[in-house]
This record gives sequence, C-alpha cells and structure tokens, in this order.
Amino acid sequence: EAFYSVGIFVFKDAFREPDYSGFCLFDEEFPIVFVNNSAAKTRQSFTLVHELAHLLFHTSGIDTYRNEYVEELPLKERRIEVFCNKFTAEFLAPEREFERAMGGLGVSEETAHILASHFRVSREFVYRRFLDRGLIDENTYSEATSRWTNQIRGGDGGNPYWTKIAYLGREYIHIALRQYHQNRINESQLAEYLGSKPRHLSTLTDYFERSAV
Repeated sequence: EAFYSVGIFVFKDAFREPDYSGFCLFDEEFPIVFVNNSAAKTRQSFTLVHELAHLLFHTSGIDTYRNEYVEELPLKERRIEVFCNKFTAEFLAPEREFERAMGGLGVSEETAHILASHFRVSREFVYRRFLDRGLIDENTYSEATSRWTNQIRGGDGGNPYWTKIAYLGREYIHIALRQYHQNRINESQLAEYLGSKPRHLSTLTDYFERSAV
C-alpha cells in the first residue's frame, strides 16, 4: 500500500530462474516493481527496498543473487547498483544495530540464521554483510547462497483467484475494473490485462470484492 500511495505498482510472479529476485522498470507515469514470489518473504522485502532505491535514481534495475552481475555492469550502472545495495542494507539492518546484534558471535551459518531472524531478513542478506566486511570469501558466499536459493519450496500455490489478486495487486485490478465499468475497455481487453480468461472474470471479480471486506 505504501508503494501504491506514491504511484509505484508492485506485481508478483513465480520466476522460473531462481537466481533473480525481482526487477523494476522506471517510467515517469507508471513505474513498476516485479517481485519473485518463489523467493523467501525476507528476500522479497529486500527486493522491494532495493528496487525502490533504483526508482529514486530514475533507473531500472535487477535484483539477483549472482554477485558477478555487479562486476559486469558499466561503471555508472555499477555505482548505482552498489549504492542501492548499501541503501537497502542500511534500511533493513542499520550498521550500528547489526554490529551490536552480532556481538561476540562467530561467523557461521548458525550466526546468519540468528541475525536473519533478529532483523527479519534473509540468510543471504547476512552473508552479504559478512562478505562486505571481509569476514568470508567470495567462494563461501556463493556456495552458501546458491545452496539456500536452490532449496525445494513446497506448496501448490493455493486458490488461483487469491493468488491472482496477490500477484497483480489490488490497486492495479481496481484500475482495470474501473476502466471496464466506464466502458473504456471491453471484456476481452480486461481479461488480457488481468491475465485471465473471459469466463473467469466474474469469479475473479467476486473474490476481489470479498478481499476488500
């Protein structure tokens, strides 16, 4: 809701490529953030803040676990990406608080789990902090994060209508339905905008109205 209130639309989907957590596309009128719903909720929080930082720069961006991605960017884009990572890290777990929480804990996966629970961030986030501090090397970081992201995620996705509403967001669906009811788009166009079939629109609309109660 906070993003919608400032004109940023957030969408979700289950990405086929687990190395990518999300991306944003900057546009003066319709900036969007797309989040990989297959990622852990803590990782999704990181992605939202990271992509917000990109939009503040009026740039598009990608959030990925691939550490080499940053090194492959042109200098200007690389500086923006590094800043966005630092902005997100400070927003979610301020350096001073992170230092205090770590205390006398050693550098280990167990410590990463403890700190991740404390700050409600991902273990990958904590390991990135370890890497930036020189507490672990690149291989240790890559091996751990690759293993964590490849863990099997259960669940069948639940009710498809609730999933659709969660993926598209209430604000986007509201705008699409408003355009339809004002006869600015027809039923086929509405179905296309909502990624649905015309015969399912009535049920989807019913679920949408129930979600507002």
